[in-house]
Amino acid sequence: MSQTANFKRDPVRFLSTSLLITQLNIDGGPCKLNIKEYVQTGITARLTGGPPTNRKMYVLEPAQGGGTLDAAWLPWQEDGICSVPVNKNQGDFLFTFTIDGCSIGIGSSNTGNKLISHANSGTAAYDALSKSNAKLEQKRIEEGVLAQQKAQEKQISDHHRNKSTKVDILAPTLYRMNPETNEFELKGTAFGVKQKGRWTFYVQRYRMDSDTACFYFHPPLKLIEI
Repeated sequence: MSQTANFKRDPVRFLSTSLLITQLNIDGGPCKLNIKEYVQTGITARLTGGPPTNRKMYVLEPAQGGGTLDAAWLPWQEDGICSVPVNKNQGDFLFTFTIDGCSIGIGSSNTGNKLISHANSGTAAYDALSKSNAKLEQKRIEEGVLAQQKAQEKQISDHHRNKSTKVDILAPTLYRMNPETNEFELKGTAFGVKQKGRWTFYVQRYRMDSDTACFYFHPPLKLIEI
């Protein structure tokens, strides 16, 4: 069975023992994707808190053959917001570009359709960092994260106005904090899975240790079911 088929059968179980990195450069909207193993000399991946065993890493790629995922791709824009609609009859998965400070808006409407958005306001973080008087570096980083998060909440609120009756937000403070170090240093792979007409959204958090070139990842964290 292909890795794409294994993921399709049980995405959460698949990503409980392996890492998926999502960095496609394609237009947003419906698409067909495959999961491909990523192999590069010197680069490894390990499950945080697990045994010191190397795990497999995967990336997404546009489908060229069978075993594909019917999905929606949500791109991102620097200091901007992108969105894609999903509904009960459109694809079974949603993926977006790696998040390392961005926020994801998950909007619902009375029609049953969903509007998913990816907001970025990196400038707000840089401005906060440049104006910070904090003596501790981690405090400065926290101020930047909070400033970016606040700006992105407004982006999402404005974007979803008159489009969504309810919006849940995956904010940086929910996925960037590393529970082992209490530092904002994690990145995330955010994805949605549709089963029996309902969408469930998750984030797989990870960090790269630059000294060892090892990616340390966590199993997917369930965010919301709509």
